[in-house]
Formats: sequence, structure tokens, C-alpha cells
Amino acid sequence: MIYGQELGRLLRPFPRQIGLAVSGGVDSMAMAYLTLDYIRSLKDAPKLSTFTIDHCARPRSDEEADKVRGNLISLGFEDCQVLKMDWNAKNSGSRFELDARNNRIQLLYEACRLKDITHLLFAHTLDDQLETFVMRLIRGSSTNGLAGMHQVNNSPFLLPPSYPPLTFVRPLMSYTKQQLYDICAENSVPWVEDPSNYDPVFTVRNTVRDLLSHPGLLPSALRPENLKSTLKKVQKNTLELEQQTDKVIRELINKGLIGVDPKLGLVKLRTFPEYFDYPVSVRSSILFRAVQRVMPYHNPSYKFSAIDSIVRNHSIKSSTFDVANLQIQQTVNAENTIDYLITRQNPYKDQLPKITLLIDISASNEWTKWHLFDGRYWFRFKSARPTCIKLTLSDPPGPIMKQIQGEYFNIKHWPPKKLVKLLPLLLDQNGTPLGYPTLGKYRHNLGHLHVQYSLKSFPHDPIPDYSFFG
Repeated sequence: MIYGQELGRLLRPFPRQIGLAVSGGVDSMAMAYLTLDYIRSLKDAPKLSTFTIDHCARPRSDEEADKVRGNLISLGFEDCQVLKMDWNAKNSGSRFELDARNNRIQLLYEACRLKDITHLLFAHTLDDQLETFVMRLIRGSSTNGLAGMHQVNNSPFLLPPSYPPLTFVRPLMSYTKQQLYDICAENSVPWVEDPSNYDPVFTVRNTVRDLLSHPGLLPSALRPENLKSTLKKVQKNTLELEQQTDKVIRELINKGLIGVDPKLGLVKLRTFPEYFDYPVSVRSSILFRAVQRVMPYHNPSYKFSAIDSIVRNHSIKSSTFDVANLQIQQTVNAENTIDYLITRQNPYKDQLPKITLLIDISASNEWTKWHLFDGRYWFRFKSARPTCIKLTLSDPPGPIMKQIQGEYFNIKHWPPKKLVKLLPLLLDQNGTPLGYPTLGKYRHNLGHLHVQYSLKSFPHDPIPDYSFFG
């Protein structure tokens, strides 16, 4: 059983519960059939749960999702759940694909979390991988992006503190869609066809799919067989880059040359003399890893090419440059090393109104859910009485700032103003500044109000926290 061997390799050791994302199309129904068939052969079989998304983007989508659920039950699945997407698809416009994907991931993650599922199977195929490769090639993605989907990786969804990671597993990456059609037909597995998948103008992916289905009309380099070969080379190079990056970051950590200050939302990195012997691709990857936690984006991976461009195009001299809403200060030292100080860039005036978090807190004296502020900090609150608070990056007028620093805070080592004004400022329901939560300094005792924060983090991020001020 080739599929079973592959699934066993990817999941070893087997978790107690496995989730399957099933759209009802031929790919996911073939995966469902193959997975159930293999799991039934195991002595100590894990529990299987399927999840089908109702995108609520067209009439009768609920009936379609229920039909998929019925097909899964007919195969022998017992735990089959339909998840309804709560969004306005019409307002997404050109962002339809991206918004739908982000909503799907969040829905699936939450469903898995509630069932203590740690591994979720997706039915991405070799065809999907080639489509992704071409789409990213068109967009001018970096090597990391061109490498495409991994067979096993952590959920790209940014998780609140203490939330368990969810592992995405793609056991069909070596299968073509035609092979899956054959599997379903030979085993009487029902599936549904989504006509929108074959409309070449409905999405960019559909356009690429249509082009790849006519290889005779394509240049030799873009024909599927040649794309497979190119993709393998890119993936091999990417794996080597990741391994070399991991090695250098471990060396930087062991030498105490890299750290993240969660209070100030900054990163410091000092190179060692041999650092510039490494290829520029490795140095780009190291700098990108270093800045991820302070970059004000929900998904910073989209900004790798921007960081890569900075490393490749700037000479090794003292300078300051802005990229991806970050300010990177590069200082060359006498001993042939470089200090990097990375902070958030000053927001533009038109960005400031969007960098605001308004929270209504009930009097339950229980923690609110975690809220992501400015793509950097997670916050949650609780209060003994109903109240409304606000987080912003407001730069208080001079007199108020002096009061905050002196009369209210009475703090010896106050960080530079240029750093403080980039920190979340907490205001009460009247718009009066209360203080800076990440510094743990307030005008007065907050009394009934309690605040917790955490700088965002990523699974398996080894870069240590370090306090640079105070």
C-alpha cells in the first residue's frame, strides 16, 4: 500500500487523532478513501475527523457541503463536520482567493483545536504544486516562495500565546489529478465537481491551470515535465539554504550576538568576522528570520523578497534603510563586524488610523480572547467592571509625554523617544493615556483593569528574548 507507507512516513509517530480537510472534489475524496482504507488496517488506529468548508459564496452552497458530508458518511467516516465561513465574499473583489484561504485556515485551525487534533491532512497534488510554482514565478517570488508547499509544515496562521501548533500534512504531493480520478472511479468513490474550478477567468490559479493543461501551446521550459525538474532543483537549493541558515543562527545564539527585546519590539544582531564569507542568500535568510517577530504583518513570509533585496543591493557601510514597515540601522564596526538594530518603521499618517484596537470589556472578570495589535503584539484584558479601552501608536504631545516620563512613571532608564512612540499606548474610554503595557508602566494603578501582552512568536523559533533597556 504505497499511500499507507507515505502517510506512515509523514505522520510517524501516529497521533491519536487526525483531521482531514475535504472539499468533496476528486482530490480530497481520494485522500479520504485512501486514508480510511489504510487506517482500518492498523491495530491501534487513530480517530479520524473530516472538515468541509461551506464558503457561503454562492446560492445553495450549504446543500453542496451537506452532500459532501453525506458522501463521506457513505464511505464509512463517523465524525464529519461542515464549517460555515462567516464573511462577505462580495467585498473581497480581487482578494477573493487570499481572503477565502485565510478564512479557511482559521476555521480549520479552530475546529481542530476544539477536538485536540494536532495533524490535519490536505489533498494538494503534484498538479497543485506546479500551479503554485508558476503563479509565484509570475509574481517574482523569492527562492523560498518558488519551493512551493512542503509535505509537512506548521500552520501559517499566526497563533495567539499558548495555542497549540497544528501540523499540515500533504500526502498526495506525488500524485497527479488524473491518478486520483482513476482511484475514485475504480473504487466507486463519489465526488462533486465545482464548475468554477474550470472557469479560466474566475481566478489566477484557474488561468494557470488551463494553460498547463495545454502543454503543446507552452514554451518548453513551462511544460509540466520540465517544470517538475526545475521545481526539484529549487526545493533542493531551498533545503540546503535552510540548513545553512539554521547552522549560522545557532552560532549567533551561542556567541550571544542575537536577541529580541519583547518590551521594545526590537531586534539586535551583531555579525562575526567570518559572517560575510557566507553566500548572500544565507545572510538574507538570517536577517529575515531575525526580523519576523517584530515585522508588523500577520504573515511576514510575503516580505522575504523585500529583505533579500536590501541585503543584495546595499553595500557594507553604515546606513539606515526602511523596508517592509521596518527600519534597519546598519553600523559597521572597526573589527569588521556589523551591528543591526531593527525596529518598526514610523507609520505614515494614512496608516495610523488603521493601527488602532478598540476593546469593549464586560464585567465578567474573565480574560478576553487574544487580539493582535499592529501585526506584532498579542493583547488580552479583563476587568471587574464594564469598560472600553483603546490601543494605538499615538505620539503624545510634549507636555503629556513629560508627565508620563516623570510624574507618572518616575523611571530611571527610559528608552529613547523614537522607540517609545512605536510602542502600544493604552488609553481609557475617554481617550486619556493610561500607559505603555509592554513597559509595564502606567500613570497609576489600573485597579479593576488587567492587561497581558506577548510579542508574536513562531513555532521552533530559537532566537532568545533579551531586555536591552531598563
